[in-house]
Amino acid sequence: MFFYKILGHSNINNQIYYKQFKLIDFDKKWKPKNKNLYRWKKLSKLDNKLFNIIKRKKAYRIHEITKKILLKNNDQIINNYILRKYGFNTKLIQRYLIYISKYINQKKINGKYKIIPNKIIE
Repeated sequence: MFFYKILGHSNINNQIYYKQFKLIDFDKKWKPKNKNLYRWKKLSKLDNKLFNIIKRKKAYRIHEITKKILLKNNDQIINNYILRKYGFNTKLIQRYLIYISKYINQKKINGKYKIIPNKIIE
């Protein structure tokens, strides 16, 4: 059941291949060293909520890549141009950005996303 829930394989034969992989030095309390990652922290809080909603592999992947981008540079504007580099289609990017923009303090102004620092976006 674990492998079905985590990896999405309903075929038991496929699940066997993953049993060889083990997480070494996995720390649940890991936090990034940079304290000024408020956008990454807000996006990370969405993990559980988002995974209950999304079922597709690409939607999971776009969320993980967005978190990695913000981990590298908290001031990066997340937009279609940035995420298209990773092979996502425009429709998926647009739906994802509409959903997460209030969590990462971004707002679309005159057709372009802007960062609205530490404000509640309506």
